[in-house]
Amino acid sequence: MSAQPLPPPPPPPVGYPMVYVPVAPPPKEDHVALIVVLLIIFLVVIPVILAAILFGMVSSLLSTGGGVPTGTVTVQDVTQSVTYTGSTTGYLTFAPSCPLTVSANSVFACTEYVNNTAIVAHQLTAITVSSPFQLQSTTPAVPFGLPPQHVTAVTLDLRAPSTSGTYTLSLVLTSN
Repeated sequence: MSAQPLPPPPPPPVGYPMVYVPVAPPPKEDHVALIVVLLIIFLVVIPVILAAILFGMVSSLLSTGGGVPTGTVTVQDVTQSVTYTGSTTGYLTFAPSCPLTVSANSVFACTEYVNNTAIVAHQLTAITVSSPFQLQSTTPAVPFGLPPQHVTAVTLDLRAPSTSGTYTLSLVLTSN
């Protein structure tokens, strides 16, 4: 904005000498406080908010099992058993085919070959795995039929433990 000339002073009263007293210009605005507030917002508040959001996302990811693998898990041994709920027993045999080493916290496939040696059909009603492994899904989905004198391939999608180490995987099949 351009400076406007000051109005002329009023004439002095009669008998006094003419003295001109200039009017002081208006004070300049001080922007220091505004600059300090903006610096605090950009250098402190926004980074703290972004860090909190990032921390929440990472915490959420880790708590849902989708964390970053922290090494390898070795499946040292696979133990297996069958729980029979019907009137006959001993008709199922099975052999697992699981990888020996997988990434920690990863999902991997383990194929189970289930042999129904009976002369009648049976049904596989449940499959459980030992902790710290987690059963994610099976193909075919449980429950399913086991034809007589037939080998059925069952794929188990398992989540490995999140901590590196050597583990024993225990499988329990339940059949009627």
